[in-house]
Amino acid sequence: MELIALPNIFNTYNKSMCADVKAPEIAAEVISSPVRAAEPEPQKEAKVELASPVQGSPETLRQLAGPVPTDNNAPAPPAVGVELGQKLESKMSSDYGLPGNRQRLRVQLTWKNIVVWPSVDVSCGVCRKEQKAKAEEGKRLILRSVNGTVKPGQFLSIIGSTGAGKTTLLQLLSGKMFPHNLEYTGSIEINGQPRDSIDYSRFTAFVQQDDILMENLTVRESLQFAANVKSPGTLKQRTERVQDLMEELELMECADLKFGGDVIRKGEKKRASIGVELITNPALLYVDEPTTGMDSFTATKIVQIMRKLATRGRTIIATIHQPNSEIFALFDQLMILALGRIVYFNAAKNAVAYFDRLGYKCPEKTNPAEHFMKMLSAENFMKPEDVGDVIEIAKKRYEAAVIKMHEGYNSPDNIYKCKVEEVSEGVTVLTESKLSEIKYVAPWIVQFLYLCRRASINNIRSPQTTAIRFMTTVVVFLLGTSLYYDIGHEGYGSLQSKIGTQFYTISFCLMESIQNVVLVFPEERAVFLREQASSLYDISSYFLGKIIAELPFNLFVPLLALLIIFWSWHLNNVHSYNFWVNLFDMELIYLTGCGYGLIIGAVVANRSVLVSLLPVVMLPILLVSGFFVKITKDVHIMWVIHFLSPCKYGFSIGTRVSFRSAIVIRTSSRTAT
Repeated sequence: MELIALPNIFNTYNKSMCADVKAPEIAAEVISSPVRAAEPEPQKEAKVELASPVQGSPETLRQLAGPVPTDNNAPAPPAVGVELGQKLESKMSSDYGLPGNRQRLRVQLTWKNIVVWPSVDVSCGVCRKEQKAKAEEGKRLILRSVNGTVKPGQFLSIIGSTGAGKTTLLQLLSGKMFPHNLEYTGSIEINGQPRDSIDYSRFTAFVQQDDILMENLTVRESLQFAANVKSPGTLKQRTERVQDLMEELELMECADLKFGGDVIRKGEKKRASIGVELITNPALLYVDEPTTGMDSFTATKIVQIMRKLATRGRTIIATIHQPNSEIFALFDQLMILALGRIVYFNAAKNAVAYFDRLGYKCPEKTNPAEHFMKMLSAENFMKPEDVGDVIEIAKKRYEAAVIKMHEGYNSPDNIYKCKVEEVSEGVTVLTESKLSEIKYVAPWIVQFLYLCRRASINNIRSPQTTAIRFMTTVVVFLLGTSLYYDIGHEGYGSLQSKIGTQFYTISFCLMESIQNVVLVFPEERAVFLREQASSLYDISSYFLGKIIAELPFNLFVPLLALLIIFWSWHLNNVHSYNFWVNLFDMELIYLTGCGYGLIIGAVVANRSVLVSLLPVVMLPILLVSGFFVKITKDVHIMWVIHFLSPCKYGFSIGTRVSFRSAIVIRTSSRTAT
């Protein structure tokens, strides 16, 4: 295994970067050579002291910038671990539905004049006009005139301070998970074609910042499920692909560990999340902050893997939060965002020299990424002589400096600027016939069977949840038995008690079923949304598979309840079918409640809001059941609503059976006397 250990050579590398743009050749040589097991010597980071920004017009900045030896249109430099990248590529080309003699789909992503702002959601017409005017004036813009392109084989890293718009840009470019409360203008093209005119989901994948997979499934099972529903071939071939992918992503040690367990490490979770997306062999991969919350070694390993994947023609775009020096050395193309504006977009190896010439000199023995982050911080523009609101003064200086850097970058004379008009060689037009060759979707019945199996495994591996459901049923109906034990059949009190038993049972079935689904489904909701964004399966196959998998548990709870109360509450009578009628009644109420719970859980994402919403949903259903008051068309305005209440029908069936039993028994006793 190859490791990356740059601290010992970082002094030479950084010094060269600040003085000569040929330094990446030194870094590439070090990265490509294997490192023997040795502990790197700890080094102290030098304190970053930034030079004052250069004052002057954009023309002055352009003159200071001067020429650069290369730009972003140059071929991608050799990636780290070429042999491993080629090995992984050959596996995926031969096994993942791509014949070995067919060239990989080459994708170039281009975006022009991207502007993003919050939606105007005010009902008042005057307020709407005011907010829209403010947005047009640029006071609330999230992204401002962002342009760029990424070519096949390039790995673009987007960095910037918090709130710079990194994730928003990534979500917009991917067309997945873009917030509904944002609007945008501009064009996004894939291979020179409008993105929305083609089915780009066939060859793209999006890895979210949060690692979202089924917690009760192992890493191997998660990858195998994705392969079963999205990869062609026999089961044996898909299993071999999963095995090869786990070996290349170094997941064998955690292959049989539950994804939600405490044993599996965060870096392994991230690699597993990337693996689930790679199982479909995407040509364009988006990764949102894959290194956040990880230690330096794990974060470097994640970026190294992404660099490998870009080696053989993939287009990869990733947002990186606070990269260390080793990670920065792995960057190919670099975009730096500040206040929603691009201040640099070119080869990462040219970034230090570019900002040096603008007056933001990178000190020796300093991480360039850390230097850029501090440079693009408002605190850096505070001065000792400032009086009054020093923070506001610093912000104004910071905004002015960012605008000046942005204008200098966007100048037509700036050869550092990314050229978005050019389409690289080898990029072809994406026709429907060409896309149909790279898309595989399992038939609906296959999706249903694998989803049903996955849901069943998830339920079986949640014994505590199942045990609590059964214990709750036993406790609730044992308490009810203390009230309704041996209620008999004679007298007004007996009839009133029988009505109470029916309302007691249907109330439990409704509340228990809705509550169980509402409290559990939010955990799966995030997984469902991620898989839908990846077009992994149909919505109908997911919900039907989930319902069928949970059917045995949902059928057993009413049966357990009825076995406790049927004889002790004297629900048995002269009719032999009475047990089955009561069971059928309770089962229907319980299953209907599960359906209501799925609807509520699909609409509302926040669990706290769901719990607060439960009484609002359940009480009206119980109120119009007919137990409290008779609902008639002429008297009650809730007459229409009561037809939507499952308790109305369940209560009606239960009371008919009980009263018929009481009448038969009472008539028999009078005849005997």
